[in-house]
Parts: sequence; C-alpha cells; structure tokens
Amino acid sequence: MVKKIYYAFVHPYLMYGIEIYANTYVTYLDKLFKINNKLLRILQNQPLATPVSQLYTSFNLLSIDKLHVLQILLLVFKCLYHDSDLVPSIYSNYFVLNNEIHNYNTRLSQGLHICSPRTFLGQKCIQFKGLNFLNFGID
Repeated sequence: MVKKIYYAFVHPYLMYGIEIYANTYVTYLDKLFKINNKLLRILQNQPLATPVSQLYTSFNLLSIDKLHVLQILLLVFKCLYHDSDLVPSIYSNYFVLNNEIHNYNTRLSQGLHICSPRTFLGQKCIQFKGLNFLNFGID
C-alpha cells in the first residue's frame, strides 16, 4: 500500500520534465535527492543506517540521476526508431546517424553523429548527452 502511495503522489512529480531539470549541476539537485531519500526511509520505516540503495531496491526504483539517463535514452530511441507521433516535430532531425553524413566504413558508422560543443554548457544539452549515452555508454 505504501509503495502505491509513493508511485501515486511522488513519482509522477519526479518524472515530469526530468530530462530538463536533472540536467543541472548535482549540487542544485542535492536537496531533492535528500528529500526523496528521506521520504523513502519514512515510508519504509527504516533506520538512518539503512543504505539508500536498499531503499530504492525494495521499491523497485531508480535514483533520480539514473532516471534522468533513462528518460534521455528513451527520447533518443523514440526519435530514431518510432513514428513522429511519439515525439514533437522539433525532434524530427535532432539525431542523425553517421552513415547519413558519410559513406566511410568506420566503427561508429551505425552510431549517432556527434557534433562537438564549444562550451561546457553545450556538453550539458540533451542532444549531446543522449548521443554520448547511446554511442559510448553511460558515464
């Protein structure tokens, strides 16, 4: 019953717009991490010594940073492999495969084409992060 309460009243608020708001610095999200961990601890009636990973595992949850990565990867997948009805039209040419750019047979010819951002802020954009997660794995 307590798990249903969490999924009904907390989880939707965490998931809404997580691709955008979790793209910031970890220090800005620290308060959200702590509140979520505290809430999980209270709902499960666990002492402070209980590891956070155990709290998430018992509710079958991912942490906020892992949810962020998952949602970005789902966005990339929807843009590449599904019809345009699942994503807004602005994402129609957001991700391009390397074999659409050139015909060379390279290791990443089936991977996504990555444009190198010039600034640190450019490295935090969803397009760059999604491409890196898909091509090179999660950091």
